[in-house]
Amino acid sequence: MRDSSQDLASLIWSTADLLRGPFRASEYGSVLLPFTVLRRLECRNLLGSQSLVFQVHAGTDPLEALRAMHDHAPAELADLLAQLDLHAIASQLAEAGLLTLVIARFAALNLSEQAVSDAEMGSVFDALVRRSAETTAGFAGEHFTPPDVTALLATLIVAPDATRLARRTAPIRVYDPVCGAGGSLMALWAAAGQLSPVELFGQDLNHTSSALTSATLLMHGLDPSGIAQGDTLSNDAHPHATFDYMVAAPPFGMEWKKVQGEVKKEAALGDAGRFGAGLPRINDSSLLFLQHMLAKMRPPEDGGSRLAVHFNSSPLFKGAPGSGESEIRRWILENDLLETVVALPERLLYNTRIPTYIWVLTNRKEPSRAGNVILMDCRRHFAAMRRSIADKSRYLTTEQISEITEIRRSATATDASAPDIAKVVPVADFRYERVAGDVTRVGYEIRPFAFFSIALGDGFAPLSSVAQVMQPIHPPSVDGPLLTAKDLDRPDLSAAELVRRR
Repeated sequence: MRDSSQDLASLIWSTADLLRGPFRASEYGSVLLPFTVLRRLECRNLLGSQSLVFQVHAGTDPLEALRAMHDHAPAELADLLAQLDLHAIASQLAEAGLLTLVIARFAALNLSEQAVSDAEMGSVFDALVRRSAETTAGFAGEHFTPPDVTALLATLIVAPDATRLARRTAPIRVYDPVCGAGGSLMALWAAAGQLSPVELFGQDLNHTSSALTSATLLMHGLDPSGIAQGDTLSNDAHPHATFDYMVAAPPFGMEWKKVQGEVKKEAALGDAGRFGAGLPRINDSSLLFLQHMLAKMRPPEDGGSRLAVHFNSSPLFKGAPGSGESEIRRWILENDLLETVVALPERLLYNTRIPTYIWVLTNRKEPSRAGNVILMDCRRHFAAMRRSIADKSRYLTTEQISEITEIRRSATATDASAPDIAKVVPVADFRYERVAGDVTRVGYEIRPFAFFSIALGDGFAPLSSVAQVMQPIHPPSVDGPLLTAKDLDRPDLSAAELVRRR
């Protein structure tokens, strides 16, 4: 049976029929989302005594009616509507002769709490945000992580704590420093909120994204006051705060040149600041966001924290020994904060086909996990989509998310019968030496596929049949020229092709 919330979302989206011509398909969401928020707030009598529908039906100019409603709304709701660019969008609609028609469509919707519960309204708005993102691949790629990926991020950090959370009475504090349209936060809320009350916090540089996150929380009946707009790296909106669970999908390869003054100043504080482990190259801020999150962990004696980040391959191994990236990895590994690295399939995202990785970190590892990292090769865990959306042609099913989570839970260093998907690797195995003249430098790199078989058609060839890129401190005996990093990170190459490259 079709979900009624999906029917309502489709009904709202059908208003886009009026927009064709004056508006591009990629702009439909910018119209429909703020008017959905407006109508929900109006139906819940949260906008003061002014009624947009009543005033328009009484012959009031719709733009004047919107201004009157905004002026009488509570400050926090008026600010949200302004951040959603409601007035600018309404002016565009008026110029196209469509404003009254659009208002009439929304006036026909009963979005009161009696007709549509918070849970249903949240599902409706989630569907509208997703549809809007999917029609705007560029926005989706930067601000909207697909729901299947956010579900895996949330499950990997919450599932191990199910028993712990079921006993907890205090609210869980959840945070995303690059919250985008709010998908990762809502996935965490869905995963943890079934077990304990949740307080949500986030920040995003883009004002539209932070406003969408606030609107999403509001439509779910949640408090949006913890969502802030601004640059997380240069102006932390939640200073001194700590959180139980954190999740993030920072934009890949985003430079931090514009905020380097503030970042370097804080890095100079060492452990008293957020970036004491080191500074990465200027053209990739990924490891800065990770350090920022690690600085917001609760102390282990206060319960500790778990977090998950979604990265491309660069943070795994970019940077020579002694570089900022290598030193950050060194600090993370020597402090035993990295728990799991999951290699995901290609073509899961909207705006890139590259393979990506999930890092899971915690400062309260189980004793049996201490000193080890779980590496998971999940590149073959996907289902094909019936219709591609931009570059996304694959997705993770609910069953696959559960399977990945269970494999992580059951992975042990001594289980010889375990599938060739998860490996438990001592932290020391990521350490290597590089000799330049008389100087020996120690570096840290995480190359998951150096510990796995290389894909070969329907089977696998052992890594011992090829040469390794990095030389561990105690390397196996390998003859022949070394392969490149690019070679080892390409699962599509057969063992025969790899051997021919030697």
